[in-house]
Amino acid sequence: MRKGTTCFLGIGSLALLSFAAAAEEAPVEELGVRGLIVQALEENLRLEIQRVEIDINQQREVLAGEELLPVLTVEATYRDENRAQNQRETLSTGGIRLFEEKRYDGRVGVGKTFATGTQVELSTGMARVTNSLTEEEDAPYDPEYEAVANLSLVQPLLQGFGPAANLAARRAQEFATAAVRLDARAQFEQTIGQVLLAAYENEFAVENIRVKEEAVALAEQVLAENRRRVEEGMMTPLDISQAEVRVAEAREELIAARTFYRERQNRLRQLTQSEVDPLAGPLVIAPIGDLLPEGNLEPVALGRRVLAQNPSYRAALERIEAAGIRLQFAKNRSLPSLDLQGSLSYNGLNDQFDDSYHDFDNRTGPTWSLGVVARIPIDRGVARARVREARQAERQALLQSKQAEVELLTTLDDRVAAVRNAAERRVLVAESVEAAEASLRTAERRLASGLTTTLDVLDQQRELSVARTRALSVLVEYRKALIDLYLLQGTLSRQLNLVLDFQASPSGPS
Repeated sequence: MRKGTTCFLGIGSLALLSFAAAAEEAPVEELGVRGLIVQALEENLRLEIQRVEIDINQQREVLAGEELLPVLTVEATYRDENRAQNQRETLSTGGIRLFEEKRYDGRVGVGKTFATGTQVELSTGMARVTNSLTEEEDAPYDPEYEAVANLSLVQPLLQGFGPAANLAARRAQEFATAAVRLDARAQFEQTIGQVLLAAYENEFAVENIRVKEEAVALAEQVLAENRRRVEEGMMTPLDISQAEVRVAEAREELIAARTFYRERQNRLRQLTQSEVDPLAGPLVIAPIGDLLPEGNLEPVALGRRVLAQNPSYRAALERIEAAGIRLQFAKNRSLPSLDLQGSLSYNGLNDQFDDSYHDFDNRTGPTWSLGVVARIPIDRGVARARVREARQAERQALLQSKQAEVELLTTLDDRVAAVRNAAERRVLVAESVEAAEASLRTAERRLASGLTTTLDVLDQQRELSVARTRALSVLVEYRKALIDLYLLQGTLSRQLNLVLDFQASPSGPS
């Protein structure tokens, strides 16, 4: 059974070695981790979705200010009237029973609503009129050109009054866009952390393969020595069987290490490539080293930094501001409408187009009007519901920010502890590797002197392989803890000297 297992594992190992050899034939380029991160920020589809979301919100900012943009109004109408007049109309028009009129009207106006709510329009119009009266011989004008120049003004006094009401939509959307940008930054930072961690895990995988290959070599060396000693009568066949089992175990661990390496390679491709070439060679990553200093782990200072810089928390604060603006807008909308309205106009009449405007000078003064219009809803239930909805939305935003604050500070405590624990474990596991190496050397000397058994040497080899893998694993855990701590602070990109640009392709040092 053990020989069959050994044969099977040997075949599997050869298959993986063949795959690795085929991959090595393809041209490879050593990549720096910063270059990988920049590539991820350019190619990652989730980040592209975030960029689109930012652009959508920027367009919403433009739309939110639509009501304050100047408006050009152009009107043109034609009216053909043909109707019988009643007795009173007949007497007033000199006995005309059938009244006919053709009227051409044109009007051009420019209007604008200001942040105060003031609505101003300046317009001019011209009408050309021919009818049953203008066609009479004693008619003063045929046709009649009626000119008018008008300035109108509407000033809301309650609903719609002031910048707070009229700029609310734009200001709320500005805060909403800022929140989306911060959400995008959080996603970008998260992607940077994922790429950096995957690169560290890939580095672990490469080193672990080397450790497992050394373990296989050591186990095969012991197997060869045992076979020689059995031939010399110094050992029994049981020692060969024990060594064969260890060789099979070491090869199995090597296969697992290579499988993990392939998984980390695919993880890096997922993060950094929008298109995957199945025939591409492996991603060869340059040595990374410790990019993130441990720094000051004092909880109070870290807590202040987290609350000041964490993008997700800052986005929650922006949403509170937006919700507060919407609440004030809803309160204004619930007020009755009370508008001051005024107009000032000049009118002219003549049988020529130009002369109708010159006729303005024949007036003793302009026509003007001033008044107040009030609109009071009889049922105020909808307005009250709108205010209650906005108030609850603001309360919800406040609760969400408080929840985020609590989660951040408790997570900070966990991550500081993770960094400290991983740092302590690095020291301990380094000591365990040194102890395992010393124990193996001692066991090998004792075996050469006949003072111990092969099984003891094989156990020491296994312990050394496990200790070396654990040392590599703890190093990755330490680096992961630092990545998580910098992500919580929102400063990972800054620490890596990467510049995040949400409008174009991100860039940074290679």
